[in-house]
Amino acid sequence: MKKLTLFGLILAFSISSLNTFAKDNLLRLNLEKGKSYSMSTSMDMKYFSDATLSEKIMSTYFDFTIDMKVLDKAKDGTHTIEVTVTGVKGTQEMQGMSISYDSKDPEAGGPMGAMIGQQLDPILNKPTTIKVDNMGKTSSDESEEGQVMSIAGIAQQLFLEMPEKEIKEGSSWTQKQDVPTTGQQMEVIFKVVEMSKKEVNISYDFNQDKMDLGEEAGQADIKSKGKALLNPKTGRLIENSLNQTIKGSNPQMGGEFFMVNSITTKTL
Repeated sequence: MKKLTLFGLILAFSISSLNTFAKDNLLRLNLEKGKSYSMSTSMDMKYFSDATLSEKIMSTYFDFTIDMKVLDKAKDGTHTIEVTVTGVKGTQEMQGMSISYDSKDPEAGGPMGAMIGQQLDPILNKPTTIKVDNMGKTSSDESEEGQVMSIAGIAQQLFLEMPEKEIKEGSSWTQKQDVPTTGQQMEVIFKVVEMSKKEVNISYDFNQDKMDLGEEAGQADIKSKGKALLNPKTGRLIENSLNQTIKGSNPQMGGEFFMVNSITTKTL
């Protein structure tokens, strides 16, 4: 899910161009075979013990650099895409301690940074092939059981699931999407904020009270808002950002916790 760029219709657009986008348009993923892209995904997670967000328990930040190459495209619109995580930077702060890691300079973080590197090693510079249909839905045949982070999970951030019907400015729709590791689904509400020949600006949000995250994680109230920019011709994600607040109860963390997350993905 990458996007804080603000955009609108340029003044140079003619009235006829504006009228074109007053009509319905079908948004589909249609990437060119052999094309390559470089993208980045940043994840910023902060945990607090109080609702005022003044007592921080822990913070974690990761920045992934990702290469993506379109290996093939079938007649039904299914893309075969190779995804490679080429670089990772990360920091974690907890109880006055700070740990850092940079895959370009793995020794700089010392022994603690090396431990993070060991956890990330299974996904770093390991080309993984995924399938993405013309609706933007991803799938992978490769097992990543037991990994702290999965390439398939990171790859999902590089695409936005398309609406079934044609869209125009003001169009809205609802999709059910899986919540990772919970076996549950959320209803996500999308809306087209603006459309031009170069970009489609889409906002989305999803809220869920008392979601069961399992015995170890407990329950949580989740509120999320996001914005995405896409190329209307190819359906390719230009930028996407998700901001999320979570209030939960977790026995492992000694009771209530509050979490603020942001995920940003963009083309480099």
